[in-house]
Formats: sequence, C-alpha cells, structure tokens
Amino acid sequence: MLPRRHILKIEDVYEYHNHAWIVSELCGGGDLLHLLMREGGALSELASRRILGQLLSAVDACHAVGVVHRDLKPENVMLVDAEGPPVIKVIDFGLSCIYRADGQHELHRLAGTPYYMAPEIWADRPYSRAADVWALGCTVYELCCLRPPFHARSVAALGKAVRSGRRDAIPRTYSKELRDFVDGMLQVNASKRPSVDALAASEVLCSKRCLLYTSDAADEGLGVDLGGRRI
Repeated sequence: MLPRRHILKIEDVYEYHNHAWIVSELCGGGDLLHLLMREGGALSELASRRILGQLLSAVDACHAVGVVHRDLKPENVMLVDAEGPPVIKVIDFGLSCIYRADGQHELHRLAGTPYYMAPEIWADRPYSRAADVWALGCTVYELCCLRPPFHARSVAALGKAVRSGRRDAIPRTYSKELRDFVDGMLQVNASKRPSVDALAASEVLCSKRCLLYTSDAADEGLGVDLGGRRI
C-alpha cells in the first residue's frame, strides 16, 4: 500500500490454504458514516475542511504514482480514533487501477459505487483521475448535507440525475468558499474539474484558520475547543 499518512498501512500479508490474510493498522473510529451518526448531524465547516484536506493528501499520493482509486466514498474513509480531532485513512483499493495520461491505459470499465460515480463513467466514456475528484466532491457534499448529491428511485434515473449535474445546493450555513470549492469538484465536464494539486493549493485549505485543522500538528492531537467541543 502507498506509504502515506492518510492511506491505510498494510502491516503484513499471510497465505494459508489458498487464502490471503491481510493485517493492517488499526482504525478504531469507524468510517465517515459512523462519524455522522455519532455527531447526530452534519459536520461543522472546520471539521469538513479538515477531513477534505486529509482526503486530498491521500488522493494526491495515489495520483502521483498513477493510481486511480475509483471507489472513494464515506464508507471507504476510516477514522483512526473515535475521539479527538478526526484523522482519516483511505481504504479499499480493490477497484483501483493504473492510469497513464498518454492514452495507453485509458479507463473504460464501469467501476465504483453508483452514488459517487462521475458522469463520464455513467455515459460509458473513457475517464481519468478526474473521476476521483468527482467522488471526493460527493463525499464532502455528504458531510455537509447528510446525503449524496444525487439520488433517484432506480439506477437508470440515478445515472440521468448525475449526468444532468442538477442537485440541491449545500446549505448557506457553510461559507461560500467551501460551497464553491465543492461545486468545482462536481463539474459535469471532467476537463473543468480542478486537479487534486490545484485543490490542495486552494485558499480554502491554506488559510491560517484552516491549517490549524489540516496540518500534521493537528493530526498529532492539537485541536481547538469550540463551545466545549474539540473538532
């Protein structure tokens, strides 16, 4: 597994009687859906930005070596601990693959979880790393709205909804900066979505206030008490 802070570390692999047993580092805080259930509602803006920064760090590590995850979603983002500031690990690379921009390894196969699949995948067109950016946008949207951005009563209707790009706006309790940031990731036209590098360099994540929550220092347990709660 990729040796990065926010990607699950594989400690060892054992083979026994045609079975493989994978030993990973422990993540005792459940996934992001468990976090939402514990919180009893949507996350605060600062907590959402903190998690977004860590997700971008993980996906940037993947894209830097040509790996496209293809199944980013709240269930595939684990929390190291249930208490304290959220520190995440991206898991489940079962659908991941190697992508090369020279066209020799274009991605064509339908892959992913329908609620988080990019429009170009639904349209059965070749796709790239931008599909991961779309899935990241869907994941952060869900942290703010408690549901994926697109939903329908059938798979066919869901595909149509995703390809249209029409969705409810993120509540105005979140800043315009963050709302615009997520909207950028959810551009129907893949070529208009920013790269992970560009997203990571955005002022949304680089402001001093936000860095307090996304830096390695915060990952070591330095949080801020807001109204009696550490986030």
